[in-house]
Order: sequence, then structure tokens, then C-alpha cells
Amino acid sequence: MGFVTDWFFYQRFFSTGTNNQLITALFFGTALSITALSVITKIMMDLEILRTKIGNLVLTSAMIDDFLGWILFSVILQMMNSGSKQGSLMSVMMVLAFALFMVSVVRWLINKLLFVAQKNLKIGRVITIAICLCFISAIITEYLGVRAVFGAFLMGVAIGDSQYFTERHKLILHQFTVNIIAPLFFASIGLQLNFVSNFNLEVVLVIIAIACIAKLIGAVIGCRISGLNQNESIAVAFGMNARGAQEIVLGLLALQSKIIDEKVFEALVVMTVFTAVVSGPVMKYYLIKDEKRRSLIGIPT
Repeated sequence: MGFVTDWFFYQRFFSTGTNNQLITALFFGTALSITALSVITKIMMDLEILRTKIGNLVLTSAMIDDFLGWILFSVILQMMNSGSKQGSLMSVMMVLAFALFMVSVVRWLINKLLFVAQKNLKIGRVITIAICLCFISAIITEYLGVRAVFGAFLMGVAIGDSQYFTERHKLILHQFTVNIIAPLFFASIGLQLNFVSNFNLEVVLVIIAIACIAKLIGAVIGCRISGLNQNESIAVAFGMNARGAQEIVLGLLALQSKIIDEKVFEALVVMTVFTAVVSGPVMKYYLIKDEKRRSLIGIPT
């Protein structure tokens, strides 16, 4: 839906003057498809459903969603930077090969390295090694012509999947990111843009409508086919509808690459905040409704 909307309404809403209609449409569809793993994890922790059937379903889907979304975005950037069809194909193959290498061979090597590090080093040094590995991966992908954030993301997947990078490691790193790095990132975005002069209500409403309708309908259909009842399906759908920093990071990279302009970027930011705020209360409402229905008919929750 994101691709089709951008393609047919490109001149009215999404044109940047660079004649990159295909690239813009591909980016728009990709950006709207990603679910914010960190946001939905926090929501489910607050609702105390993280370890439930619904929680596991949403988390697993969001992880796959994020992974595929970042790969697609890197492919789009490579297509934009390649002048010929042959160059685009080679760039796409390079991105896919690198991603496969990172989640197979590198993931295995990282697991062995973190085993040695955890056994011989203090917890702070293990985290330092993990951060340095993310920087190294970012440098490699930047050198290959892919955005550095893609390399850092793939290394994060490999590190986070290791049994030797414990929940304590993740919590410390999470607190450092949320309380120090994230505020600086959002402040830098605010300083770069004039949200008043570039705000376009029509574009904001279009993007929010597309983002919510496509995600909710798709998730509900998938849940119903899988055997979940109506209340569970709607709760999962709103969980998958939550967006977060990933959309803003993608939007900022697209803005810097001139794939989108300021008004579209601001609309993506507003859509991100709106979906993140709405998801928690709606999920809670339908989960409580499902519990009441189950208690009335004698089904254990």
C-alpha cells in the first residue's frame, strides 16, 4: 500500500525534484512496514504479556520484520547509488550476501568470542567489545558502499543472539542507549528541521492512514488464518503497528540521500509517535476484553 500510494501520488505528495520515483516508492513501502521492536517490547513489559503467546508472537514477527526491512532499505540505497541495471543487481547481491554472511558465519564466530570474553573479562569489558564490534561492522559496510547503520544493525543481531551476551549485558547497554544516546539523537533531529514551516497536515494524514490500515489489516488476516480469535488478532495487529526509532533513523538516512524531503520526514516522525502512543492502550483494551470473554465461557486465560 505504501509503494502504490507513493507511486500514484508521487507528484502531489512525495516528489523531491530528483526524479527518483521508483526509489522513493520502494523506500516508502519499506519504511511503513517496519515494527519498532524496542517500543513494542516496552509496551508488552508494561502490560505484563511479554512471555505470553501473544507476546512471543509479536516479538518474533517484529524481529523478522526489522531484519527484512533493514535489508530492503540497504538494497534501495544501493540501487540509488548504482547507475546501471547491472550495477544495481550486483549491489543487491552484495547486500544479501553480506547479510547472509553476518547471520551465519559471523554469528557463530561472535558466539565463540563472547564465550571467551565472558569467561575471562569483567562485564563492562564484554560490553565494550560488543560496541567495538558494532563499530567495526559499520565501518566495513560503509566501505562497501552500504550505510554504516546497516552493518551495526546486523552485528547487533549477531551479538544479541549469543547466549553469552546475557540479559544483564543487554540491560546495561539498553539503559546507556535510552538515557544518553537516544536523547542526543532526537535533539539533533529537532535542531536540523523546522517542524512548523515544513509541516503538511495532508501528507501527515495520508501517511498515518496508510501505515495503520495496511499494518492492521495484514496482521489481523494473518492472525485469523493462524487460529487466533478476533480480540487476540486485533491486539497483535496493534502491537505490530507500533513504530519507533527505526522509522526515524530510516527517514533521516532517506532525507540525507534526498529520497524524501522535509515534509515527508516530519510526517514519518508524527506517524511514529502516533502509532507508538496508540498501540499500548488498544492492546490492553482487547486483551482485557478477551479475558472477560474467556471467563464467561469457561476457557482458561
